Amino acid sequence: MKAELDHIVLAARTLEEGIAFVQARMGVAAVRGGKHTGLGTHNALVPLLRRRYLEIIAIDPAPAEPATQTRWFGLDEPALQAALVSGPKLVGYAVRATAIPEDLAGFPDLAPKSAQRAAFRWTFGFTADGARPAGGALPYFIAWHAESAHPCDTLPAPEWDLATIQINSQNAASLNAAMRPLGLPEIQFVNDEKFALNAQCVKMTAKSTFGATSLLLSSE
Repeated sequence: MKAELDHIVLAARTLEEGIAFVQARMGVAAVRGGKHTGLGTHNALVPLLRRRYLEIIAIDPAPAEPATQTRWFGLDEPALQAALVSGPKLVGYAVRATAIPEDLAGFPDLAPKSAQRAAFRWTFGFTADGARPAGGALPYFIAWHAESAHPCDTLPAPEWDLATIQINSQNAASLNAAMRPLGLPEIQFVNDEKFALNAQCVKMTAKSTFGATSLLLSSE
């Protein structure tokens, strides 16, 4: 399959806390998105180069309707909720697929779920229990419908680029083998006893070349 990175996901205790974190470190104002029906979450977005974006996600304290499913990105996990006390954490990333469920063939833990909000229509490769695929080491998948807008269509011009995603894991070899067919060189696996998910973002200069300003978003 032909795959591209679509977005990375930063979880926070509250959406306001996540927006403030990004403003302080990236110098950009996140654009509030909306509520995720049935999941009890809401988000805000920051555009990145190459039609990618950073999603800030948090549990919605006042959802439009009660959550009927386990929240995605592990937001219901007590360990993650405890970790977020010290600040927002990188919890996952999503690969832009061309067709779901066909593109999920190599990732049996994911099942398709369709969703829509305003002009957006998409199908998501979702875990039934809300747990992150391989604890966050493997991606979610998203296929934007042909008639749908993409979030980047409505966001301001990006000031940052996503350079690399590095996953430290004691299962680096097997994870790398699972991801190899997707052909995503930005994703790197490092053998390490301690798991970590890190995204390196680089800020553009006025001349549209990469400057020295960089930011590491991490699960730690």
